[in-house]
Amino acid sequence: LETSAGTGVSLICSEILDLSLAREAKADFIMYTGNDSIFDNSAISERVYEIARIRAVENRKYLIASVKGSVARIIDPFGAVVGDSQSGENFWAEATIHY
Repeated sequence: LETSAGTGVSLICSEILDLSLAREAKADFIMYTGNDSIFDNSAISERVYEIARIRAVENRKYLIASVKGSVARIIDPFGAVVGDSQSGENFWAEATIHY
């Protein structure tokens, strides 16, 4: 996906679990969308979030996540959350990104 900020790779739902997808894309940043409202257990959502943080660190890329039933987050290449939203019907996260 070409944007004014560079090339992004878009991962949806369980694609975030596959470590090769982001790596092989050779993108400048990673975008992740999912739907956590399907899970009865919030521990699953937290586990997927931790895996997303790992993908950001593994690839040394920013990761932008927007997840239905959860929150929007921007994770830097070191795994730190630099933008975070509150859960709700309409939400967003924003951050200044340096790359």
